[in-house]
Amino acid sequence: RKADNMASTDSEAQSDATVSISDLSSDEQKDEEENELKPTFCHRCQCQCCAVMPLVMECICCREIDEVQGKMLRRGVNASCITEVDSFQTCCLNPDVLRVAYYAYVDHHGRMEEATSHERYRYIAYRQFVRLCWGHLGRAVRVTLPSCAVNKIRSTFSAPTGQYVGFLYPALD
Repeated sequence: RKADNMASTDSEAQSDATVSISDLSSDEQKDEEENELKPTFCHRCQCQCCAVMPLVMECICCREIDEVQGKMLRRGVNASCITEVDSFQTCCLNPDVLRVAYYAYVDHHGRMEEATSHERYRYIAYRQFVRLCWGHLGRAVRVTLPSCAVNKIRSTFSAPTGQYVGFLYPALD
């Protein structure tokens, strides 16, 4: 019986290994499919300022988001991209404006420990962009920002390593 149990256990282990291998190849296929989608994103870009992002869900143009388009139309601006609009440049790229916005952030949330000035500016610039286009969203409500805006903010306040944090879902409390 002990030999039968061991044979059964070996058989289950082989079966588990087979499942893992097939799951791995399935995951690899999904990764390849997603990677295949990414390069075609630039063809969807209507503003001519977007870049391919690490996640497919981050590959979105400012022209595809109603709230961003609405902001451009309300301003009566004939710009091809939100990054060309004066209010974007003032609210999201001006270090003096971002510094003041950071102080307001600190009043409500506390200091951002262990963050470089460029990390703080990027984070606050993303928040400023959300407020500019959507207003106040509320706690744990997040939206995907257009690739063009994210890339303009990143190029203005670049990380020395070139490593950035992409879209994150809110933590479940």
